[in-house]
Amino acid sequence: MDTCDRLLAIEEIKKLKARYFRCVDTKDAEGYGNVFTPDGVLDLQIAYQAPNRSPSAGSPDNFSLVLKGRAQIAELSRTRGGSRISVHHGHMPEIDIESETRATGIWSMEDIIWYPSGKRRKGYGHYHEIYEHLETGWHIKYCKLTRLYLDPE
Repeated sequence: MDTCDRLLAIEEIKKLKARYFRCVDTKDAEGYGNVFTPDGVLDLQIAYQAPNRSPSAGSPDNFSLVLKGRAQIAELSRTRGGSRISVHHGHMPEIDIESETRATGIWSMEDIIWYPSGKRRKGYGHYHEIYEHLETGWHIKYCKLTRLYLDPE
């Protein structure tokens, strides 16, 4: 790939990640699923773990899993979105184009979720991702969320 093609791929991946955040926050399940490759993986095993929290603190709603495939990922948006309100921000992407069809990236992130009970969770961390270019453009093949800090509950 020449420099222009690399820069174009990076911009397309940035737009992809922006769509990811928008679809999560607007509860667009179909759009959220389509951000991923058909066999994409969303790894949220440690989404509620952070160095400042004890391992027993767990999730506010006992949530910890790895989702495989667009259907499971879209279902997460349908079933877990509910009446929660979320705001996700991604910052400072480090995107490496490895080939015409593969790239990797790390995004600094911040999210806030308000639960119907009035509880609020705010966290900071990173998304670690692998991207694949398909006929329909760039998609996330693997996404893992790691945390640096979660506000005390």
